[in-house]
Amino acid sequence: MLPAIIARTGKYRFLVVSIALFIIFDLGVLALNFYTSGKIAEQTARINLAGNQRTLTQQMSKATLYIEAQKLKLWVYQSGVEELRDYYTDFDTTLELFDQGGITISADTNKAVRIEKVYDQKAREILDESVALWHDFQQVMAPMLVDTLITDEGILPASEFIATNNLKMLSLMDQLTDRFTELSERQTNFLRMAQVIGILLAMFNFFIILFHFIRQLRQRDNKLKVKVHESDQILDTIAEGVFLVDKNMVIGGQHSRFLQEVFQVEKISGRNLEHFLSQYFSKKIVKTTIEYFQLYYKKHINPDLIADVNPLKGVKALVPTSGNQVLEKYLDFSFALIHTDTGEKSVLVTVNDVTASIRLEEQSAHKSIESELQVAMLSQLINLDRDDLITFISELEGGYERLNLLLKKNKNVADNYQKTLLKLFREAHKLKGSASMIDLPWLVNSLHEFESQIVSLQQLANNTEINGKDLLPLTIRLNSMYERLDQTKSFVDRFNLHAIKAKGDSSFSPTPQVEHRQWVELRQMASNVAKQRNSSVDIHYRGLSESLHTRLRSKLLKICVQLVRNSIAHGFESAEVRSNLKKPNTGQISISLSHDNNNNYRLVYEDDGRGFDYRAIQQTLVDKGIYKKQQCSRLSKNDLIKHTFFDSVSSSKNVDVLAGRGIGLALVLSLVKELSGNIKVRSVEKEFTRFIIDFRFDSSGQSQLVELAS
Repeated sequence: MLPAIIARTGKYRFLVVSIALFIIFDLGVLALNFYTSGKIAEQTARINLAGNQRTLTQQMSKATLYIEAQKLKLWVYQSGVEELRDYYTDFDTTLELFDQGGITISADTNKAVRIEKVYDQKAREILDESVALWHDFQQVMAPMLVDTLITDEGILPASEFIATNNLKMLSLMDQLTDRFTELSERQTNFLRMAQVIGILLAMFNFFIILFHFIRQLRQRDNKLKVKVHESDQILDTIAEGVFLVDKNMVIGGQHSRFLQEVFQVEKISGRNLEHFLSQYFSKKIVKTTIEYFQLYYKKHINPDLIADVNPLKGVKALVPTSGNQVLEKYLDFSFALIHTDTGEKSVLVTVNDVTASIRLEEQSAHKSIESELQVAMLSQLINLDRDDLITFISELEGGYERLNLLLKKNKNVADNYQKTLLKLFREAHKLKGSASMIDLPWLVNSLHEFESQIVSLQQLANNTEINGKDLLPLTIRLNSMYERLDQTKSFVDRFNLHAIKAKGDSSFSPTPQVEHRQWVELRQMASNVAKQRNSSVDIHYRGLSESLHTRLRSKLLKICVQLVRNSIAHGFESAEVRSNLKKPNTGQISISLSHDNNNNYRLVYEDDGRGFDYRAIQQTLVDKGIYKKQQCSRLSKNDLIKHTFFDSVSSSKNVDVLAGRGIGLALVLSLVKELSGNIKVRSVEKEFTRFIIDFRFDSSGQSQLVELAS
């Protein structure tokens, strides 16, 4: 039958014969393996049993001596007799197993193992001598194995015989163990030799097959070499990444050399397209690419229509290099459906590196934005009083330095990051208020973005544990703010230089000293901020025309800035509502300062707005989980007002540059504490809100401690 099958194989006859021989060799080696492994397992069991016989010999000797010693002392020796019987039985059973053959349980596998009768001549000689000696052991030990009382005449001969022949029996068991080990090694060596021969025959057969196919493949390779050479020349010279992908999303064997340069990798062909792209692109881009790719294999879809909606233009790729660096590249992908000679469909993918053009566009856009920002900065700075600007820059440098110290302190030290974030937020909010007062919108926006980053980290810290590395985005933002500060200082230096050279030019000459110009600037800031809310506001001062200590004026200005921003954000109604309430369209703010001869000061701030929105405050306390709804409804109006001086409590639903963070009044309380003062608040719905701040301040500029109150 087999020759008939071979005869029908035709041109594949050589291959069939070779495979048949290969199978025969393998089956022969496997059969021999199976038989020899069984013999080795049997020899292993024999070795273990022979080793155990040596132990049993010692145990029997020990038990006999124990019985003798116990009997001499007239003590109980029954336990020794029971042990001796067990040892005797095990030794006798195992010796009979070696002599006649049988089945035993393997100590290694806990399975039944058949032990053949010992036929090896040398092992048989040792075994026969052991059996003869054991017969003598049995005779002298027989009186000790009966259930009757053991007499001295029964135990003394046994003790003497065992003491004389114990070492001999031990030696015989050692010789038997060594012989079994030697036989096992022979069988193992035989198995190895058989395996080597089988492998050599299989290898010989394999090489015959290999050489046969190499000869055939060489003939085919010679035919394909010309075509491959031409294809390689074309692919090597193409300045685009070109490769084929089949319907299983496997990259074809041929691709342009430019593709390796784009992705900085040698191995591309044969890889899964999705896995390959996931090394360089975001999950979203990879998902979009695969979904778009699969459209080409959908029936009833026009490939030209698919090409028109290609979403993979100018996508960003992160390409790792050999130097453990990552290159950022921008790539264009295009796809075309082609049909192979076998009728199968494949997609031709073309990749273009458009990084240079994208970079050029980004640089152009960045320069345009930077130029516009610098022009805006210059136009805003040039209209400010130079002395005020220099004072503000000094304050800004100090604020940035405090922000930097807070970030450095927590860089590598475990700390309460919530407290640190709160300190950072308060400092940034102070600076934002000062920037708003001298009307620098670009700086206000920059500090507002810094606040937003802090708020994001606060929310993250509420849900998980953060560390110093999480503060890195704040450090990067602060570095950017420092760069803007350096630009501002550069502009101011140019103003000063131009003011010296351009004598008589009033645009850059020192501004005449205006009494208390900071209060004028506060009014202007209030007007600008109100315009952002499509409203208007006017501030009336009383008691602030006299000269104040610089430090006191600075503190009061910071307090008033926060209160003015708070009034505009929360206090004033719309023009229509104010008209219905018979109020002037322009919101009114009054700020007055008075003192007595004992350096007791009182700052009174009042607006004619809607008053505190108690319902909004209650809702905020409930939303933030500070109180439950029922608990919050029982709070008095005074209690609700007190909570507005806590961090993150705001009645505003929306967050913008002006309000919504819940830090304004908390910052006011902090500034009042710096003056060691107290705050009293009175609010009447639809009429007014009044803040009364009492403190002491002597002529040396030192505030005096008084009792705090809310």
